[in-house]
Amino acid sequence: MPYSLRLLENGSERTLENGIIRALELVPDDSQQVSCVYPKTWYAWTDRTGITNPDVTGPCQLANLTPVSTADAGTLVITADGTVGSMTIGIAAVLWDERGNPISVNSGMLTLSGWCKNAAGNYITANAYGTAPGFLAVDVSLAAGYTVLVQSIIPSGSVNLHTKLF
Repeated sequence: MPYSLRLLENGSERTLENGIIRALELVPDDSQQVSCVYPKTWYAWTDRTGITNPDVTGPCQLANLTPVSTADAGTLVITADGTVGSMTIGIAAVLWDERGNPISVNSGMLTLSGWCKNAAGNYITANAYGTAPGFLAVDVSLAAGYTVLVQSIIPSGSVNLHTKLF
């Protein structure tokens, strides 16, 4: 590796490898790939509309569910909109292994805005006063599949669930 003699801010000279010099100067090293961009268009949004009753109302027999493939995605994003402002929607994301066995369940909650509506006139998810973003993000990088279930809808109303892999 080539070396360079550099004058430091304190006036002293120092011999450094070129790669280290670039790091000290906060200049990216063009010889290395430091990131990879995954286009957001690789996967499409999936919508379940008009949900008025939870999918789960007690113990759930997962053997009756069919997982959706995660392919090579790393994150599952779940969001929603609904007919009632400030609605709270309980969500469960079941993760599956490549043998078709459920391996984990991630539970979370989405809260709809009390004032902000989309073009369809439905309230969109809000950030729950800074405690959580207006969506759920589930790491699916080690799972072969997923299933999203609605656990609760409080108060009653109609919910549209939206999911997308990234």
